Parts: sequence; C-alpha cells; structure tokens
Amino acid sequence: MSSGSDGTKDTNMEGNDSNELNDVTGYPICSICLGNIVPGNVSFSSVPCSHTFHKSCILDWLEKSTACPCCRTPMISQEDINRAVSSLIRSESVN
Repeated sequence: MSSGSDGTKDTNMEGNDSNELNDVTGYPICSICLGNIVPGNVSFSSVPCSHTFHKSCILDWLEKSTACPCCRTPMISQEDINRAVSSLIRSESVN
C-alpha cells in the first residue's frame, strides 16, 4: 500500500488502492500484459509494493530484472529468483 506525501493512502479514481489496476468487471489487471487476473488463476503479488501480475508474466520479467515493472521497487535478490524459478519449474514438471 502506498501513501501520499501527507501520509494518506493513495487511491485511484475508483477509490481502489492505486497499486492495483482493475478492469470494468472489477478484476485486477496484470500490469505486464494488461490481461485480467481472474480469481482461481495463479497470480503473484510483489512485496512490498503489492502490484499484481500473472505468474508467467512476472516469472518472465524476473528473468530480466529484480525490480517491480511498475514502480521499480526491488523485489528479491537474484539468488532468490533463481531458487524460485527452479522450484516452479520442478513443480510444473511434476504436474
């Protein structure tokens, strides 16, 4: 959650947290591909900035950068990324 310079929570015109994009149906939008993130689909919310992405989109992004694609907040170390990607690849090969 972000705060304005006066300490208040930043919100967009719809009154939602400004870190989350929503479409007209109210579903969050992946900030990378701009597609809907439908409940039940696997998504990833970055910490600490709380932007929301499709799992495949953020994994592709994290192979190139360790910063949030929206606000450039450092997300995780390269070592953590390599470990997470390896773990996801192993878990997807089991399914």
